Amino acid sequence: MLARLILCYTPTNEASNEVMDQVYEKLKSVLGSKRPQKELTILLGNMNAKIGSCNTGYEKVTGTHGLGDVNNNGEKFADSIVCRA
Repeated sequence: MLARLILCYTPTNEASNEVMDQVYEKLKSVLGSKRPQKELTILLGNMNAKIGSCNTGYEKVTGTHGLGDVNNNGEKFADSIVCRA
């Protein structure tokens, strides 16, 4: 099995939408859409994201044990990885 570790940091919610879009587009390109079937990708870092406890639409990538509600970074982060799960 091939393992790939990715370390990432995203700006806080106070960053401009333009900056956030650039960061998440880069993350999407690093994650890629095609990967070997037996590849394990581990994404580590500080995404400044709050996922919350509702995982509707994100069941493959998040659990239901978060606290509170999702924030803007949490939504962008989940959107970036859900299509790769």
